[in-house]
Amino acid sequence: MCAASFPESLHRAGIDDGNALFDKVLTERHGFVFSLDTHDEIWNWIRRARPSGRLDLALPDLLDELSTLADETHAPDPDYPFVLSAGERRRYTANTIMRDPSWRKTDAAGALRMSQADADHLNVTDGALVTVTTPRASRTATVEITDAMRPGHISLPNGYGLDGRDGATTGTAPNELTSSHHRDTIAGTPFHKHVPARVERAATTTS
Repeated sequence: MCAASFPESLHRAGIDDGNALFDKVLTERHGFVFSLDTHDEIWNWIRRARPSGRLDLALPDLLDELSTLADETHAPDPDYPFVLSAGERRRYTANTIMRDPSWRKTDAAGALRMSQADADHLNVTDGALVTVTTPRASRTATVEITDAMRPGHISLPNGYGLDGRDGATTGTAPNELTSSHHRDTIAGTPFHKHVPARVERAATTTS
């Protein structure tokens, strides 16, 4: 279909026809350029894809939602005074392959980051054990005090909470603290970066 619809684009990329394109897909070990277009031709893609021939920036499904943002408020919940970012990307949490804590050069336990002001209020220090509670669950974590966090804002990293090679679990899986009841109304995605939470000193060891 590509070759039949845009033969000149393929020819400029050095591909003769649809059969040649198919063979190249099967045999090429890496990505390759299969279509080259001039600047004027690029705009034809829009004219083909959009009945109006224009870039339609107004999305009707989102306009009603957008109109409510100016009046939107979030009253603090005294039972959950913190905002938890559940799933912060950190240096050694790009994905979930690191199931052995020794592979991480820093943050082996997946610490809960908080401001100095919040640490002082809770009377905790670096490495202290705390319990993080959200409307869904409670989990324990060690504390890391950092000036990167504003008072009232705490974070846990992504990529933790998995069973390691020795069967032990390190850190907290963010999805254990988030809920599908607190989610975006359109996409249905839980609000991982804005989870109501409270933090208390813990008397037990990390799980």
